[in-house]
Amino acid sequence: MTIGIGTAIYRYVHLDRGYWLPMTSLLVLRPEYHDTLTRGLARIGGTLVGAAIATAIVHLAAPSAGILTLMVLVFVWGCYALFRINYALFTVCLTGYVVFILMLSGVAEMTAASLRALYTIEGGAFALIVYAVWPTWASQTARASLAAMLDAHAGYVDALLAAYADPARTDLRRLAQLRSDARLLRSNAEAVIERMLAEPPSRAALPPRTALGLLAALRRHALAALALHAGLERGLSAPVGGMPALEDQMTRSLKALAGAVRAGTPPPPLPPLRQTHLALAPAADTLVLDETDLMVDSINTMADLLSGASVA
Repeated sequence: MTIGIGTAIYRYVHLDRGYWLPMTSLLVLRPEYHDTLTRGLARIGGTLVGAAIATAIVHLAAPSAGILTLMVLVFVWGCYALFRINYALFTVCLTGYVVFILMLSGVAEMTAASLRALYTIEGGAFALIVYAVWPTWASQTARASLAAMLDAHAGYVDALLAAYADPARTDLRRLAQLRSDARLLRSNAEAVIERMLAEPPSRAALPPRTALGLLAALRRHALAALALHAGLERGLSAPVGGMPALEDQMTRSLKALAGAVRAGTPPPPLPPLRQTHLALAPAADTLVLDETDLMVDSINTMADLLSGASVA
């Protein structure tokens, strides 16, 4: 829509080389607020600096056609070298390249520089205005992403602890797939929260401390689960006494936390995870006792965080 409106404007007004206006809008707009703002300002600032540098070179050096060709090559090299390093510097080089290539085609230096600067400023400003009117906020999907992460992890943990409760039910291939699915959703949630933290605080779906705390606690829970997974791959001969109860309570707790995140409400009272963990067979492997202790602690931490962050 933005590109269509920009194209209609420059065609209706018959702007010379007005295609720079919608093209700049296209390059500036990004799904995230922070990226759009920083890219727009970098594009506008880099264009102004690049036009000024190109104008100064022409006025001070009065370059011949051969020197202009050399300048084109230098600035093209700068574009390729700086594109992934600094977008503002890349835009400086790009503007210099455009000005010099237009001069080689017969366009006056001041005309090329001024048109490039004017239309880039207009296109960048237009993109920022459109984003301000019709924004896409990462915070709108933050709760859903966190809830999906917790649901997927609950499914993985359920299958993992079930294998310790009954080794005959072990399916390492399915476990590996569940682990991969949970890891993907955890990575997605981390990316969404990172974008949300770069947005205005008023747009946050939940307090930043709560969001980061949930990610940290879930990461600890996941690391403990990975340690148990590795132990399972080494082989398990006998079931762990008391594990079926812990499996059931931990899975229900994670799903309850997911529901609380999704609804923006405090979590319901969780099952007595600590007592159930302490009731595990004393003869259980140290790995099992230590890692499930971390998992219980992580769930309790998430519940405490959500108890004080029910506001949407």
